[in-house]
Amino acid sequence: MSHTVTIDNLSSFGIERSTQSTVGFRMDEMLDPQRCRDFLTEYMERIEAPNIKVAASLFIKYYARVSVGSLLYSLGNYHCALAMPLKGCVFNGDRKKLCVHENECVWRMCHSENREAWRRTVLQQFFTEHFTPLIQALTKVRISSRILWENTAIRIHSVYRKLLQLPLTVEEKILIQSDFTFLKEAEGSLFGLAHNPMSPYLREEAIYGTSCTRKTCCLFHRIENKKEDLERCVICPLER
Repeated sequence: MSHTVTIDNLSSFGIERSTQSTVGFRMDEMLDPQRCRDFLTEYMERIEAPNIKVAASLFIKYYARVSVGSLLYSLGNYHCALAMPLKGCVFNGDRKKLCVHENECVWRMCHSENREAWRRTVLQQFFTEHFTPLIQALTKVRISSRILWENTAIRIHSVYRKLLQLPLTVEEKILIQSDFTFLKEAEGSLFGLAHNPMSPYLREEAIYGTSCTRKTCCLFHRIENKKEDLERCVICPLER
């Protein structure tokens, strides 16, 4: 574990400090239906999506990597978590960066021996105050929440594959595995919901490299001018 963890440690996920020159969309404005639609319309044009539903799906697919991914990586590798209230975050669409205000987004270290209680606290705060409200806002454009949550689960698989490739002791590996299991088996209250929305999509075999076909389609195939040399996602559930 690094003794000094800063926002720079999360740069590979697309997170950076917000400065006076930062421009972008304040994430707390996503909770306003009209502002959310305005953002998605702009994002749709930026990625050349055919409609706003596709834009919503592909936005959360990217945003989950930035926000959820960086949080879980910090949890497993640094034993700390960056609190990210929506009001402290600005999304820069031009550079695809999440800019965080350091006075709003602070590190929460695991000083207690009861790591499980600390883990639940930081994850519950993130999901109930940031990510779940964002998902709910996006569903107002009639995109299925199941697609959005599976998009998130796919990013979580990727993060844990990355974590498990680190040089780990047996104890560290067990700890990381327990974090994943906790997410899969958690009650809905962790997410501010009646049921765990990701439990159907989180698969333990996927974090060890097994390719698992999705249950829902992320709609990536609807993008005509793709930068990637792929017609569909590798794990797309649609017939090829």
